[in-house]
Amino acid sequence: MKIVNTLLIMVVAMVFIIAVSVSCSKTATSKQDKAVTTAEPTKEVKEDVKAISVDAKVLSKAFDENEIKANRLYKGKLARVTGKVDSIGEMLGQTFITLESHKEYSICSVQCFFKEADEIQKIENLKNGDAVTVGGVIDGKSMNVSVNECVFLK
Repeated sequence: MKIVNTLLIMVVAMVFIIAVSVSCSKTATSKQDKAVTTAEPTKEVKEDVKAISVDAKVLSKAFDENEIKANRLYKGKLARVTGKVDSIGEMLGQTFITLESHKEYSICSVQCFFKEADEIQKIENLKNGDAVTVGGVIDGKSMNVSVNECVFLK
């Protein structure tokens, strides 16, 4: 019984932490948008040769092992992120998918946020385990590694 209670407390804590990280990510993104104009992934990722390509497991591992180094390598970069869908959800008005992490029970995964209605509509056809490639801007890690302004790529 103690194990069940402990697991329940951990799940509630994780949901709270994710909610706070999504909120912080949204606030940080809006502040960044005011200060600097970022690349529009919906228009540029498909043709931008400067976009980096990275597997979600490699990205989550990099941030899990050394966030400072991973920020230098990835934060603020336009990227094509490939991985398998681990979860699909909506929190605080933001639609997202998470991609499988480098460890089965890792707390740190790649969380891709979508704003455009046609991209959100595509999520309705996804299920856990589907392989996807998304384009977006890597925003760094709060709880998960955030990738914002995501679009699906072929």
